[in-house]
Amino acid sequence: MPPFTRVRRIPKSFVFDYDDLVKSTAANMEGKIYQIHLRVPDFVNVVTATLTLEDEDGYEVYNSGAKAKNANYNLYPAALPQLVAGNFTMKVTLSGAHGVVGPPATPDATVIAVIHYHGAF
Repeated sequence: MPPFTRVRRIPKSFVFDYDDLVKSTAANMEGKIYQIHLRVPDFVNVVTATLTLEDEDGYEVYNSGAKAKNANYNLYPAALPQLVAGNFTMKVTLSGAHGVVGPPATPDATVIAVIHYHGAF
């Protein structure tokens, strides 16, 4: 009997300290990515954030391009649906120092990415 499939989501938060430029986290999925929601906070300095996904072999399978601060984005990979199988890495790279001080970070220095995909449950 084939596995039951449905639309699922993987939410990840990337909390940047004052001197961080790159944050990454591992995730696991078997499915097709249809949409990625990206929230970039209102950093003090004018910087951009870029979300990339790398497969388990380290190949970049998605790049959001630079996204401006203080905005929410609903991203649709150009080669929809984007297939991802197994372990992968989500990485957010800032274009420069964001200017937030802390801890705790004030104002907020958390980039949020949520992957929406169809896959096995």
